[in-house]
Order: sequence, then C-alpha cells, then structure tokens
Amino acid sequence: MASAELGPLARRSRRVQRRRAFWVLFWGLLSTVLCARCSADRQAHQGGAPPDSADSDFDHRLEEARDRLNVGDFAPARDALVALVQQAHPGTPGARATLLWGKAEWALGHDVAAAEAFELVRQDFPKSAEAPKAQHKLGWMALMAGDRAQAARRWGDLGGSREPLWPEGNLLAAWAGGTELTPGFADPGGPATRKWKDAKEQLLWRDPMAEQSFELIAQQGQLGKATGSKAELQRHRARFFLGKAHLGMGDVQRTGDAWLTAAKGNPGGEWGGRAAVKLAILALVYGDVEQARGRLAEVQRGPLAAEAEALRRWLATDPDLPDPLR
Repeated sequence: MASAELGPLARRSRRVQRRRAFWVLFWGLLSTVLCARCSADRQAHQGGAPPDSADSDFDHRLEEARDRLNVGDFAPARDALVALVQQAHPGTPGARATLLWGKAEWALGHDVAAAEAFELVRQDFPKSAEAPKAQHKLGWMALMAGDRAQAARRWGDLGGSREPLWPEGNLLAAWAGGTELTPGFADPGGPATRKWKDAKEQLLWRDPMAEQSFELIAQQGQLGKATGSKAELQRHRARFFLGKAHLGMGDVQRTGDAWLTAAKGNPGGEWGGRAAVKLAILALVYGDVEQARGRLAEVQRGPLAAEAEALRRWLATDPDLPDPLR
C-alpha cells in the first residue's frame, strides 16, 4: 500500500519504525567499533598490537643484535643486522641497524662491506645522529688504507660540526694532515651548570664553560637527579665528556687525565671501555703504539668493542702511521 493511502496513525508508526531501525543500526556499529578498539588496546597491553608489531619486532631484533655486537659475537651480530638492513626501515632504527652492520663487518675485517655500510648511513640517513659516527669510522678506514689526506678530510668535517665527536675530529684531522691542533671553542656563552642536558649543549655549541659544567657533574653529580650507583655511573659518564671538553680546548694533558680517571673508575663498564679506546687513540696520535695496544686489549665488550677489535687488527700489521703530534 502506498504511503499516501495510509492514515495518519499508520504513517506515524512507519516513521517511528524507521527511526528506531536507524538508531539500532547506529548503536550496533558504534558498539562494534568500540569493541574492536578495546581488543586492540588489550593486545597492545599484552605486547601484540597489530599496528606497531612490525616496528616492535624490528626494535627487539636490533636490540638483540646490538647486545651480541657489544659482547664480541661479531659474526652472529652481522648476520642479524644484514637481515634487518634488508628490511629497509626508513627511520632512526634503520640508521642504527646500518651503522651497527658496518661496525660488525669492520670488526670481522670485511673492510669493503664496512665502508659500504658507513656510506649508506651518510647517504640514506644524512640528518641522523648515526651519520657523523659513520663519517668518523670512514676516516679511520681511509687512514688504514693509507690515504691520510682523505682521512684528514673525513675527520675535518667532524671538526666543523656541532655534535659530540667534533673535538676528536679536530685532533685526528691534525694528526692525519700533519698540522697543529687548534682549540675549537668560542667565547663563553653562559655559566657553568650541573644539568646534564645543558652541559652537553655547551659542548655542542663550543662554549668553554662546558669544562666547568662537566667538572661539577663529575664531582657532585647532576643536580636533583640520580643517587647511589646511578650517580656514580653518571660521574664516570661526565668524566668521559669532560675529556672531550678538555680536548676541544686543546688541553691534551687534562683530556688524558679525565679519560684515565673514567677508565680506572669504571673498568669493564661502558664508560671505562669508551675511555680506554679514546686513551688508545691519544696514545697513537702522540706516537706510543705499545700503550695504544695495551689500552685496546682492555676493551673486550661494550659499545666500542667492534672499534677496538678493528684497531687491534690494524695495529698488529705494524702500519705506517702519521708522524706524532707535538
């Protein structure tokens, strides 16, 4: 029957039924959406959220590969990292995976593959924190290949940057290029600080007050932060960066003192290992190859274990080194 032939009550009943059907459908759809969202939230809480599962798996595998690299399992770490790099992750994890792949290849003596990896970091992730680290390693690889001019250029680019490797870049560029070491700090920009972030910013921006800031943190800890063993670890870290600040000022003696304190205070630990590798580099730059070998022998694990292995292998060949800095 056509709606025009229905009476007023019948037409009103038909409208009520349609309205009721609409709201039943609406609330049914809304319930479905909310249930799906709750299910996703539960999965996320349990570690199985579909949208982020690929990234989470990548990060987990990257962490495992890095741990293997840091304990000296270079071949298994390399295999795992190659698989990760092949996934072509576009973000920061991809840059980290590629850099670590290069480090593993370098530690294994695969210099061509290592150089390829480090160049990929520079080309594919030029704005990443890993790019200057790759540049630093390419400088070493150039020196190991006998190209001192290329090494000096690689390291010199670091010396002109605002990131934590610039003091070492200045030192190594002067050594490889046969020039004098010149301080890289500008005029003071602010007071000393016991806040880690501010102290690091002073270092990046070449403020000589970074020396006093890291000295304060090394002696007293960061203002209002860690206590106990965490505070002590923080002081080792501050002494390591204090060495960088001294080096930026051209004070090699105090650089060595700060790194030696860190190495003795945290033997076998992250910052002690980092300091031992930097002490080995200082020894090389100033012509003491035997001391360099001894320092590198101390580093069997940690974030610079791969670099230590590559440098040990190179020094075992009695390479022709640049003249020591004076």
